[in-house]
Amino acid sequence: MKIYNKEKTQIIENPDLTLGKLEKDFILKKEKNIGYFEKILFDENGNIIGSEPDIEKNSKKYEEIKEEIQVYIPYTTEELQIIENNKQIVEAKEFLTKTDYIVTKIAERKMLGQDVTADLELYKDTLAKREEERDIINNLESIINKFSV
Repeated sequence: MKIYNKEKTQIIENPDLTLGKLEKDFILKKEKNIGYFEKILFDENGNIIGSEPDIEKNSKKYEEIKEEIQVYIPYTTEELQIIENNKQIVEAKEFLTKTDYIVTKIAERKMLGQDVTADLELYKDTLAKREEERDIINNLESIINKFSV
């Protein structure tokens, strides 16, 4: 299937789908009518009694053909920003998931009445980064929600 620009004036080869999307559409093409058409004639009982030239079809020099295409629609600045924000949110959530074991470990030791001072010192950078990542997620999600409203 051919891919056209938004105005449907140019064919695009290998569009960058990180900067835009494809939508189904169609164009009307004129093709030269090279056929000869006849109408079949029937009597009142439905029996074929002959044929005659189809003047209407034979007089058309061109026939319009509907061709399915895809149209490349570039993302707006806002859409690109939302996509970038979503990528950052996914990365931040992945970090939180990968480091959940630290929080679980500390919470479990605390619940058992064990001293967690050494753990807090050992993981202080990771715990600080977890807090930063949560702030990033909250901030970016609020920005995305503003675009969506």
